[in-house]
Amino acid sequence: MSITPAAVLGIDLGTTNAALAFAIPTEAETAVQPFPAPQLVNPGEVRAEALLPSCLFLPGAADVPEGSTALPWDATPPNVVGQLAKQRGVEVPHRVVLSAKSWLSYSGVDRTSAILPLAADEGMARISPAEASRRFLEHIRQAWNYAHPELPFDRQMVVLTDSATVPRSRCAFTRTTVLPVSVTPCCKYDRNPGAEMPTL
Repeated sequence: MSITPAAVLGIDLGTTNAALAFAIPTEAETAVQPFPAPQLVNPGEVRAEALLPSCLFLPGAADVPEGSTALPWDATPPNVVGQLAKQRGVEVPHRVVLSAKSWLSYSGVDRTSAILPLAADEGMARISPAEASRRFLEHIRQAWNYAHPELPFDRQMVVLTDSATVPRSRCAFTRTTVLPVSVTPCCKYDRNPGAEMPTL
């Protein structure tokens, strides 16, 4: 069954920060609005911020007090994304994934292998660059659904943008490895915001 999206969501999964903006097309002039993403900014404190730092904290059993990483849509998330993860990256760098997007460009490693964080000690949790990117996207997806239950993410048109300077190999890898987990067939991928976008 075809889906007619009510909103257009534009996502930039940046190396440093991720961001989402949206528009709801109408007969009147359509305004693009930023979406402040709810995220943990301190243990037990959730706040909506304009940018979502592209940092992923993989806490160990003793790294956070019980219940302190709860989100409005998930009481026991397996990881922390955003501001709090960025803070913890200074304190426990061996448990924080940074620059996952850059690793997607590097064909010298298996981008689906659990290699991050690079500083993780033996036996500590690691994930792949592709999985880290999926988790950033999933956080945005769930944050949007929490804030806009009337506009489910999976039923909107989603445009994931990337710089025109990135290798085509990364574009293809992102389309086939990162997007399908959280994005619907009405999603598009764009190497350049001014270019024609191939439909997935």
